Amino acid sequence: MTRLESIALIAPLALLSMGFLLPWVARVSPRRAARLTALGASVAFLVAIAVASALALSALGMLDPSGLEATLIPSPIGIRLDALTAIMLFTVSSIGLVVSYYAIRYLDADVAQRRFSTWLAFSLSAVLSLVLASNLLVFFAAWVATSHGLHQLLTVYGDRPAARLAARKKFLISRIGDLFLGVAFVWIYQTLGTFEFSEIFAQAQAVPVDERARQILPIAVLIVLGAMTKSAQFPVHSWLPETMEAPTPVSAMMHAGIINAGGFLVIRMSPLIALAPSALAILALFGGLTAVFGSVVMLTQTDVKKKLAFSTVSQMGFMMLQCGVGAFSAATLHLVGHSFYKAHAFLSAGSWVDPHPAQLRPLATERRVGSLDIVFAVFVAALLVLLSIRLYGLDVQTKPGLVVLGGILALGLAQLLLFTKQIVSSLPFGLPYQLAGIVPAAAIALLYFGGFLVFDGILDSVIGRLEPQGRFLSPTGSAVLLLFLGALFVQARKPEGGASPRWARFYVHAHNGFYIGTVQSRLVDRLWPVRTPATRP
Repeated sequence: MTRLESIALIAPLALLSMGFLLPWVARVSPRRAARLTALGASVAFLVAIAVASALALSALGMLDPSGLEATLIPSPIGIRLDALTAIMLFTVSSIGLVVSYYAIRYLDADVAQRRFSTWLAFSLSAVLSLVLASNLLVFFAAWVATSHGLHQLLTVYGDRPAARLAARKKFLISRIGDLFLGVAFVWIYQTLGTFEFSEIFAQAQAVPVDERARQILPIAVLIVLGAMTKSAQFPVHSWLPETMEAPTPVSAMMHAGIINAGGFLVIRMSPLIALAPSALAILALFGGLTAVFGSVVMLTQTDVKKKLAFSTVSQMGFMMLQCGVGAFSAATLHLVGHSFYKAHAFLSAGSWVDPHPAQLRPLATERRVGSLDIVFAVFVAALLVLLSIRLYGLDVQTKPGLVVLGGILALGLAQLLLFTKQIVSSLPFGLPYQLAGIVPAAAIALLYFGGFLVFDGILDSVIGRLEPQGRFLSPTGSAVLLLFLGALFVQARKPEGGASPRWARFYVHAHNGFYIGTVQSRLVDRLWPVRTPATRP
């Protein structure tokens, strides 16, 4: 084990010892246990900074790699240090640091503070181990450990039936995902004869093209299915919005790598999965469906945290969609950005509760959003996306996922332009909404493709690459774009249809998640009944 690998190993060990083992052994006070967890998170954050800095300086030629080769701790545990590891290590440790310090005061004097703090440390340690793993055995052990830690956090208030039901639903779904992943990893060993990531990727590339459908495709499909169960993809998404009984720091901490673990799995295994386009097509279709489903249901939610949870379902679907079209670097960018944004959104959710709801007024909707408005907004947004792609010199032939992502971005920018129209139409002074919305829309397009290029360069030697398909747009890409176009029409026409009976019926069904979660909850409760604890007199 090299010097840098030894330093990286300090991150999960610090959390495991300071936050999990020491409080149980020493039986310290709950508040001190919370502070120990925060201390372990601080050490992990400093380690992440050191590892990322060393890798960056080494890549830039400003640090001699030979100075990092000295062996300090002989260990059979493999550590994989690359650009993806550094990015995820920084993301997980940063959010873990903020959440652990936030939880000190959030749960101060709460009877569950000690249990929450210790299992928070365990979960963060498991996620960091997942990120650092260099072989399938360590990865799978950390994968199962993250699910176990999350289960304990979701049931930190074990006397709440709703919390126990959501945790049990998540437990059953996770075990199905573990089965998919376990079978895939055993299949990898039987086919390629190794558990090490670097050797797996090298040998997978050597598999003849005519043999990949038999040897690689089943493995890739199993990995995709395992990733979908971890990241709350349709139709096994319903457990996530039902976890609001747990403390708010749990919702924020899930974005430090647990809910994102499915996306990280696909990105880590992308050199192998990219050899199976059919598996990626499955991921793209379910990811696109999840993204649209989550965004539509989110519009109808009145509870702030549940709205954020359905937003996460949608964002996880979009991340999987990006992986499915081969844009693994864009998926990494999305993973990092969404992790920080949504963790902050959950921790600040209380600020969104207005003490005087009667004073709230909806945006003016006197101006009708017609079909021509939508078409014009899509045209302007598509023009901005094409100009951005042209400006950065991106080639859709070498990056086939760019067409789908560009189309989805154009539809999103069109929604921004239509929203700007609603705002500007209510202002006392006249201003063409096209001018008011085109500047932020252009800035978003430039920032998105600029970030895509940066991450693509950083992860060039880490992620898999799709071979050029020779088609401008695949059938899967066409289906996904039609899904998002339908979502745009639903969102754009929603204000004017608010009083119609048809929209009212749709609103009720969407507000209830189209009853998918209800059916699943009843099934879980029948298989594994949740009994309300008896109340003491």
